[in-house]
Amino acid sequence: MTLKDFLQAIGRWGGVVFAVAVLSAVSAWGWSGLVPPVYRAEVYLNVWPSTLELGLQESIRSLLRNYAASITSREMAEAINARLQLDLTPEALRPKIEVTPLEDEFLLRIEAQDGDPFIAQDIAQTAAEIFVETMRTQMLYTEKSSRVEVSIRDAALPGTLHKPKRGLNALAGGAFGTLAGGALAVWFARLEAEYIRHGRDLTGPLHLALLGAIPRVGGSPRRRPG
Repeated sequence: MTLKDFLQAIGRWGGVVFAVAVLSAVSAWGWSGLVPPVYRAEVYLNVWPSTLELGLQESIRSLLRNYAASITSREMAEAINARLQLDLTPEALRPKIEVTPLEDEFLLRIEAQDGDPFIAQDIAQTAAEIFVETMRTQMLYTEKSSRVEVSIRDAALPGTLHKPKRGLNALAGGAFGTLAGGALAVWFARLEAEYIRHGRDLTGPLHLALLGAIPRVGGSPRRRPG
């Protein structure tokens, strides 16, 4: 099919394309309203060497990934649950916490998600506080020149809506519906052109008798001779 044929098909069956696109967008919007909301809160930790020695800075970059794993560990989940009294198992709590090391900025980003924006805030903030307390205790037994200072940059705020994004889902649904509608329009146009243009296209392959035909609009009926 050429581009011209495609555009003609879209023009002829544009109503179908529009209907399918709208239906898909509305369906995506409605489905998003049925999905339980998930809120995400975040907090940043400063991780900085006690001295500006280049070697120590490079070591901290390597340690950031280890620190991130410590914050998402089972032990940390148990400590958070004990402090907040969430009544969750470590296996249920750990997936709610995500830690991203930002090596160039010497930061750890702790993100927590939950169906309650305030619980997400509490989880993120508590994880940060426990890790800071743990690191400070460990640094007491470390030489001052090799110490790592960890502090909370800003306190966590109540979580913001992470998903579902109803507007984005509706837009994606509309885009998908447009593609599906376009494909349907092309199929209709091809079906019309190749299979049901004439009555013989039905009577031949299917071995059916043609009982009647609808004349074209504007056409004049043929008169029988005599």
